[in-house]
Amino acid sequence: MESQRAAELLDEMSPDDAGDVLADLPEEKAEELLDLMGPEESDDLRKLLKYSENTAGGIMTTEFAYLDQI
Repeated sequence: MESQRAAELLDEMSPDDAGDVLADLPEEKAEELLDLMGPEESDDLRKLLKYSENTAGGIMTTEFAYLDQI
């Protein structure tokens, strides 16, 4: 798959799933795809990739819901 298209697909995935995909790739390829992604998404994924796969950090996501108390 073309790298630009792969980066677009990763952009659309949830951060935890995209992180799992990137973790399975060779480091050079993962970095190439991260460089092609939007800065906000790639920053979130870089944070997640710092954690080992089977740790709490490795399975968390950067997306969450927030409800303001009325």
